Amino acid sequence: MKSNTKKRLIAFMLCMVLVLSSAISAFADDLDTQAQDQTTTMAESETQASVADEPVATSMDDSTNEQQPVAEAEENQEQAVETQDEQQPKENASEGTTSEDNSAIAEQEAIEKESDVSIQTTVNGTTITMSGPHSSFPEGTTYEISASELNENETKDVEIALKKKEDENDIKIATYKAYDIKLLVDGVESQPTGDVNVKFEGGEVAENITDSENVGVYHVDEGEQVANDVTETSTNDTVTMTTNHFSTYVITTTKDNGVDITVQHYLQNPKTQLYRDSKVHLAKGQKIEDLSSPMNYRAEKVVKINENGDEGDELKGTDQLITEKQTYRVYYTATTGNSNESVQMFDYQVKGDNNVSINDADNYSSSSSDTTRFASGLANNQYSGNGYNTTINVNGSTVYINTWDQKSGDGEVNHVNGKVFGNGNAATGIIKGVNFDTGALIMEKNSSNQQMYEPGFFTTEQKPGKQILSGYKLNFNRNGDTYTLTGVNKPDGTPALSNYDSNKGSDFFPLDSIRDLHKDNANNPWDHNCFFGMRYDIEFTIGDYLGDLNYSFTGDDDLWAILDAKKDGGQVVIDLGGIHSALSKEVDLWKILLKNDNYTEQDKKEYADKDTVHTLTILYMERGAYESNCKMNFTLPNSKVINSVEAPKSLTFTKTSTSGTTLPGATFTLYNSDGTTVKDTATSNSNGNVQFDNLYSGTYIIKETAAPSGYIASKDTWTVEVGSSSSNVKMYKTGDNSKTPVTTIQNSTEKEEATKNLTNGKSAEVIDESSRIFQINLNAETTGRSEGTAAQKASVVLVLDSSNSLGSNGLATVKASAQSFISTLQANSPESEVSIIWFNGDEGSSNSTKVQDYCTLTQEGVATLNSFITNRKEVSGGTPMGDALSQAYTKIKSAHNQNKYVLLFTDGMPGHYDESGKRQNTDGQYFNCMVANKACNYADKIKAQNDGNAILYTIGYFKDRRSTEDSQIYWHRGDSDSTTDGKSGHGYKKTNPWNYTNNHDTLTTDTAFLSDYIATKASGDNTYAFTTGNASNLADIFKKLAAKIGDLYSISPAKIVDTIDARFKLTEESRIALVGDVEGVKNTETNTTTYTKADGTIVITENADGTTTIKWTGDAAKIGNAQDTENSGWKTSFNIQAKDDFIGGNEVPTNGADSGIYVDDEITNTKPFPQPSVNVKLLTPAINSKEITFYKGETITSDKFANELLKAYKIMELDSKTSLKLGDAGIPELTDEDIASLRSGTKITKDYSYPNTNNDVVGQFEFEFVPDATGMNGDHLADVTGNKVETYTLSIKFVAKTLEERTAILNQAGKTIVPPQTDSKEINDSKLNKINVPKGGNIVTDTSVTGNYIVNVFAIYKQSTSTNPDTKEHPKLAGAKFSLTGKKHKNVYYGLSDNDGLVRWYSDKDCKKSLLFSDWQTDTYTFEEIQAPVGYSLNTNTWTIKKEVADPTVISKVVITKADESLNQNYYFNNTPLYDLPSTGGSGIYLYMIGGMLLMFAAVWILYKNKCKEVLEK
Repeated sequence: MKSNTKKRLIAFMLCMVLVLSSAISAFADDLDTQAQDQTTTMAESETQASVADEPVATSMDDSTNEQQPVAEAEENQEQAVETQDEQQPKENASEGTTSEDNSAIAEQEAIEKESDVSIQTTVNGTTITMSGPHSSFPEGTTYEISASELNENETKDVEIALKKKEDENDIKIATYKAYDIKLLVDGVESQPTGDVNVKFEGGEVAENITDSENVGVYHVDEGEQVANDVTETSTNDTVTMTTNHFSTYVITTTKDNGVDITVQHYLQNPKTQLYRDSKVHLAKGQKIEDLSSPMNYRAEKVVKINENGDEGDELKGTDQLITEKQTYRVYYTATTGNSNESVQMFDYQVKGDNNVSINDADNYSSSSSDTTRFASGLANNQYSGNGYNTTINVNGSTVYINTWDQKSGDGEVNHVNGKVFGNGNAATGIIKGVNFDTGALIMEKNSSNQQMYEPGFFTTEQKPGKQILSGYKLNFNRNGDTYTLTGVNKPDGTPALSNYDSNKGSDFFPLDSIRDLHKDNANNPWDHNCFFGMRYDIEFTIGDYLGDLNYSFTGDDDLWAILDAKKDGGQVVIDLGGIHSALSKEVDLWKILLKNDNYTEQDKKEYADKDTVHTLTILYMERGAYESNCKMNFTLPNSKVINSVEAPKSLTFTKTSTSGTTLPGATFTLYNSDGTTVKDTATSNSNGNVQFDNLYSGTYIIKETAAPSGYIASKDTWTVEVGSSSSNVKMYKTGDNSKTPVTTIQNSTEKEEATKNLTNGKSAEVIDESSRIFQINLNAETTGRSEGTAAQKASVVLVLDSSNSLGSNGLATVKASAQSFISTLQANSPESEVSIIWFNGDEGSSNSTKVQDYCTLTQEGVATLNSFITNRKEVSGGTPMGDALSQAYTKIKSAHNQNKYVLLFTDGMPGHYDESGKRQNTDGQYFNCMVANKACNYADKIKAQNDGNAILYTIGYFKDRRSTEDSQIYWHRGDSDSTTDGKSGHGYKKTNPWNYTNNHDTLTTDTAFLSDYIATKASGDNTYAFTTGNASNLADIFKKLAAKIGDLYSISPAKIVDTIDARFKLTEESRIALVGDVEGVKNTETNTTTYTKADGTIVITENADGTTTIKWTGDAAKIGNAQDTENSGWKTSFNIQAKDDFIGGNEVPTNGADSGIYVDDEITNTKPFPQPSVNVKLLTPAINSKEITFYKGETITSDKFANELLKAYKIMELDSKTSLKLGDAGIPELTDEDIASLRSGTKITKDYSYPNTNNDVVGQFEFEFVPDATGMNGDHLADVTGNKVETYTLSIKFVAKTLEERTAILNQAGKTIVPPQTDSKEINDSKLNKINVPKGGNIVTDTSVTGNYIVNVFAIYKQSTSTNPDTKEHPKLAGAKFSLTGKKHKNVYYGLSDNDGLVRWYSDKDCKKSLLFSDWQTDTYTFEEIQAPVGYSLNTNTWTIKKEVADPTVISKVVITKADESLNQNYYFNNTPLYDLPSTGGSGIYLYMIGGMLLMFAAVWILYKNKCKEVLEK
């Protein structure tokens, strides 16, 4: 261009174009940045008032990738606007608040702060709610209420405090419920800062206050043991109090006035009043369990006394609810027993060796003389000088008191009215009392009014001719309060009397065994020790006693009974002095005490000194030789024999609970050595101390006869041995051969007693294996006693068969077994009663049964029962079982105790006719059927809860080889039990005109008849029908049954808990079955959901750690007794299902260690449940294989393949829709390092444990990655085309731990897990229908899955349509340009063939920016040539290229249609040349070359010429 100006203008314009172009591009970038910055600024700023809403414009092409940043900016902008709108009120408030606004805000904050706080908890069904204004609670984040019942020590403090409150307010507390309440603020115990309300609702509180007149609430200070009043209000089932301090609070129900009842005490036979009426004060509605009180008597029945004094209804059972003032009369019968009592013996020598004599003058006072001395032996048979002729006046006669009928120096005396005075008369007035402490006789005066003297017959001072003997015992038989002398025991315990007749009192020579120790020539020729004395003292108190009060004696010689000798020598109430024949004398002590020989019953009731302790001193001497008679009997209440010579000893021990807390109020009874006669009683004081005083040498038995309130009396007995010294007193447990001293006796509460025998169980079994559902079975039970110990007061009827088939040997076996039964029962339960029925003969006859009425198991009662058993001498007749059970029913209905039992022993079938084993129209079969039905009917009555309410045991004594005729019966249940008539009683019907038949259709064996029709039905492990053919086994069965009879305890624990393992969930159906279809209550703070039964007794909590806790309280948790046929233990069942995200495994525990029975509180797991395990079916894994396509020459990114396959791994849940991936629910993930190792060919293993199971490994994952078979590993170029040119494989295997491995893992973790049950069961599986599987589920092994990563490579080439003659190949063409236009997105990519003809891809038209196949949009493209290679014509064909993606399997895939040519994923786009190339062998291109060269020379020449011309012109 010639114009420089134009050149400059054009240059400037071009620069401006370049500048503008750059500015536009920069503006677009800057706008994008501004949008992002604007979003960030708006989100963070709290003061910006508005957001610019101008539309954002930018330049963009059709690429979606390039559109994304703008779209994101717009989205962020919208989010920013929303955020600002939410924040704007707050921003405006902070920017423009006024004083009024500040005041309003402060007021609002104050209102929020003063909002009520309400928290609650549940204890044994009682809901305790604490509420109040926020200001009454300390500052904190979380508030909780903790409440629990009290332990034993705390309960003791409460009871002492309440007793003080009773005394203070003159009230009776009927019931109370105590709770230790705490307020926890942020987990720390705190006190309120103001008044708060506490509401007690439902449960035990509601039970106590329902229908109560007065309800009180007290705050108990345990340290001071004081109860302080608390303000309260109460409704029918709710108590609310207001307080500002928390510790122990007690809710009580009281009865201010209560009820005063009167109890009368009468002997049943004869009907006489035994004790004064007693007054008992009861809170109204309170139960009194035992109205009786006397020792040595048993209450037989209690009747209500009407207002007119007549007897009303008899009270049944052991307790009675008292609702109003009332009088009750208790009828008693005397109990019996034996008693061995200490007695002080004295051995006298009248004419001993070396002139030794009790009558020696030196033994008397120096003031005495021959006529004032009281001596032993006959005056005419003494050593010289010892014959004392002392006389007294008796009824006007002078009587020589030291002889029979001859005085010293010969001469008959004592003859009155023609006979010897001593023959029928006593020399009364020899003594007037005795010094109680020394034993010295207080003598009267002789006939000459001179004071008489004695040598110290009964003193404790040793003297010549007198030995003081200790350790002797008088044997008494006791009947009620009446004692009869039956014998004497020597110190070694052997009998001292050889021919003594207690009925007559004859031959009473207790010292014969020591006759030769101290020779006495005055003894008579019968080798007796004839001169002796004895003393014993009886201590007694009248109290409320109104019965007989007497002492009687028959015998010789001297007998004096002195009342209250401690007081001035006492009053001689029986005076049978002198040497005389056997005489009888009885004194009615009521006359003496009342000073009235004609007293009335009212006089006895009004006796003022009823609490005075009296003594009755008995002095007895045999002085006359020859015969000795001594028969003694006395009736004294509350009496015991004391030893006035031996110093009394004391025994002290302590009564405690099992935890060591001392217990007041326990009553112990001291018995004689055989445990039948009461010697004394003592009650533990406030320190728990029990003390028995006035013990003398001998052996005693101690029993606990009344336990403290709330405790169980010990069933043990203790033996006490008392020696002569004060330190020689020892108590040990009876039967302990080592005699280990016992100083403390413990009491268990009923709950503790039941807890000792508490058992529980838990099992788990599959019910739907495919759905992984299992049934959980929980159970618990207790028993009523320790093994072999029976409860008190059972009524037992023994029904014994003595039919002919038993035989004499069988009868002997039955008799011995029955007596063994009674002996065992007596040892375990001496207060029980037994009746016996022998049966044999014909049903319906008058003598088919013989009945012994109930006898209590005292010595006398046992003797009566044994005698009744022994008197059955022979067997005869059939088996009238109906009559026998009819009599048993009668006896059981008149039983005196609640616990009732019938034991039927038989060796045959009902009736007595042999059976043929088929239906017969015979009288014999009718008869047997009638007897069987009667037996069944009465057995049902005996067992019926609303009738006899007894347990019926049967013992079949059946021979092993008995005939079928003897061991079966053909009958029909329901036929007549009273007639053998076929037509009216046994379904007799006419089968044709000549034949008739009956309806007997049941053939029953003897064993089945007893177990199926007679005995109480078996329940669990409790069986009631026993069979044996062995004599020794029969005795064992009787003995075993004696030990089984007893009371049944139950337990009401604080709670029962089962915590379902985190790997399981409670099924919805079971949840509804347990608590009902109730709404769950969610707690966002604890992340729990709670479902509570309407009555609050069952609570289900879904915990934050994945476990589920089921808690039973109150009635829902009561545990019955295993032997209780109506309430045999506690049990429940529910279903659990393995959670959807738990893979499965072997020996998986179903519950946690906190599952169990919490007896005393909510913290201590008293009896943990077993932890059964199950095998859980494995979930099914899967891997979605991958397929990816690369373009030739691109990089195959195989380093990513392993990770992508790992991500494709999934475990399908049961619904086959939801899946788990690595990292979910405890499924292990692989780290980058793991993946790197995996790619290198290393196998990776990872343990699997479900979350919140303390790493309890149930299986292991194995990962293995196999690279392509060609050895390719790592990123590399795609240089081979085709489908599946490379394949990469990932294998994942889950291997479940074996049972052995699981057991080892669990043991190592310190868990004791019950292995899955292996026995088979049939289930209805949800998928497999009826199948047999092990109860614990099939053992699982492993699951594995393999996934492949497939690589495809394709290529597009540009080639000529011509071929190379030598290679026959199409030449590849470079320089061809293509466009690839998306149908959906309209985006355009470009291709340019390289020198190899391979089309390379670019995102721009100038083919400067490379583009990978993976960057292609998923679309269907039109592929066309837009520029042909040089020399070739443009190919107008268009291809369709489709890029496919099919998540999650196909990452990318290409489908090409309309291609010119294709082979093995190589596609060819052909071009046709514009001309034909020379063929081989022609002139080639030489001519063309020469022509071209010439033309070039010509052009040079022309340019040269033109230049020359231009130069010349210049």
